[in-house]
Amino acid sequence: MKKSKFDKSIDFLEFTFKPEIKALSFLYGIIILILYLSLFFKTYYYLLANNNTFSTFQKNNTYLVGALVFITAYIGLKIIVDPIHFISKIGIYKKPKITFIIFLLLAIYVIYTTYNSWPKNL
Repeated sequence: MKKSKFDKSIDFLEFTFKPEIKALSFLYGIIILILYLSLFFKTYYYLLANNNTFSTFQKNNTYLVGALVFITAYIGLKIIVDPIHFISKIGIYKKPKITFIIFLLLAIYVIYTTYNSWPKNL
């Protein structure tokens, strides 16, 4: 007998509530969040370093810029990170090996770019 869409969604929810899948999903979410925040702050510091108008505005309006950065990061989190995290849960359910390889490569990229962005004279 063929399963209905409702039965498939129940199976998916039962699968996502397994402890090992929750741990993997949490790990993947952290990787996505770190990647998003690193790209976000690289853009922010690029604006500070290369845009005189923005850096002057930031010096004169510190609290306003902090609030704008927080609001922009939160909206980006809801628009970018949450859907990718949900897609990764579906990927864990449907194609776990491919999802693991993709997130392993993402983790290597995050570690590599973080290591190479540190000052060399420390």
